[in-house]
Amino acid sequence: MSPLTSAECLAIAERKMVEAISDRRHGKELKLTAQAWVVLAEQVRQAEALKKQAEAREVAEVAPDIARTAASSDCSSLKQIADEIRGFHLSHPANVRHGLAGFAHQ
Repeated sequence: MSPLTSAECLAIAERKMVEAISDRRHGKELKLTAQAWVVLAEQVRQAEALKKQAEAREVAEVAPDIARTAASSDCSSLKQIADEIRGFHLSHPANVRHGLAGFAHQ
């Protein structure tokens, strides 16, 4: 079983709020449950963002090695990839140094 995503937590919160509105007897408890799901969704969203940043940072760290390997190849396609990686690093130096943090939100 995989962990719930932030979107799934929010969907559960929405369902609980709908239940709370229509259930006079247990509405207060359901509303509190919905609020707890919203808090959980925010925490999961933050964890998802951290995971994306870590993945982007990992890619940024290995890209120069990939570019060097591709550049040393006899294959023209690999050399073109190396040029594109170098070009990206030159045009986005701050993002590369900081683990592509600006791109992690995309």
